Amino acid sequence: MYIKYFGNENANKVFIQLSDERELPIIEESLSKCESTDYLLAVVIVDDWNKDLSPWKAPGVFGEDFGDGADKTLDWVLNNLIDKDTNKNYYLIGYSLAGLFALYSAYKTDVFSGIAAVSPSVWFPGFVPFCKEGNILTKNVYLSLGDKEHKTRNAEMAKVKDSIEEIYKDLKKKEINCVLEYNPGNHFKDVGERMTKGLVWLLSNA
Repeated sequence: MYIKYFGNENANKVFIQLSDERELPIIEESLSKCESTDYLLAVVIVDDWNKDLSPWKAPGVFGEDFGDGADKTLDWVLNNLIDKDTNKNYYLIGYSLAGLFALYSAYKTDVFSGIAAVSPSVWFPGFVPFCKEGNILTKNVYLSLGDKEHKTRNAEMAKVKDSIEEIYKDLKKKEINCVLEYNPGNHFKDVGERMTKGLVWLLSNA
């Protein structure tokens, strides 16, 4: 894994985004449209998407199985990007499986002031019970989903709308400052714009 930085290195709000190298041009273009400059974004490029971001092993939906590397990845983030001796506020954001990782991480550590899980893979087997049975350790959560993402032939992925609504209701019940926003389109539409929405919401609400 390696880190690519964007934004103001002196800002006290630090966003951490787990990503794939192919998303870097999308991230750069989207951030150029963001009005606020009062943040630093650290993009962590993962080595193995399905392994590094998955909380536990599960059958793959497009061939490759999911691993159980999320805890190891989270430890790497905490050891390499979090400075507990400063007054900085840290936020974790992610798209798709990285959005699942962001939400999962918020149940494992209290270092994040907020998280944004954008089009997260919350259809992941066993994830909804994990959330409902656990206690989230951040007070601010941004969730979003494309309004056509559940319209897929894959039986597991078709659960995404019901799953994210269950998680949202559970977070509201637990008195978390949380929003669920629907965007037009399927999973691959306007990825950068959706991520920027999550970042801007956290800047304003967390």
